Amino acid sequence: MWIITKKRKWLVESILFGVIVMVITILFDTVGLQFSFWEYPIEFLPVIPRAFPFDVSVVPVAYMSLFQYARTWKSFISAQIIMTFAYAFIGEPLCKWINLVCYIKWNYLYSFLYYILLGLGIRALILNCVSVSKS
Repeated sequence: MWIITKKRKWLVESILFGVIVMVITILFDTVGLQFSFWEYPIEFLPVIPRAFPFDVSVVPVAYMSLFQYARTWKSFISAQIIMTFAYAFIGEPLCKWINLVCYIKWNYLYSFLYYILLGLGIRALILNCVSVSKS
């Protein structure tokens, strides 16, 4: 869906945004598993980390779309709050309910804060890089 709705003007920045989100999310997920914050009862494929499909698709694509369509800080923050609320308080409980994840030392509020900080930090980084490259 992102490929169809992408804006060429922001393509490089959007892909960079998505790749950074992907890398941080994979690292964060790995650390969370190592410290037993959560576990994944169901293994999709035994050769890849259990949350890998979500870490490389659902999360980064949503952030890439936000970055492209919410161009001001105000619109980005507003859209991000809605997205992170949906991920943390609707999507994650649904995943827990269908037994895709089991939280041990983690709760949905932590996820909400993580998603907010992730988006704000990466957006600030990319806009700063773009600003520096244009000067």
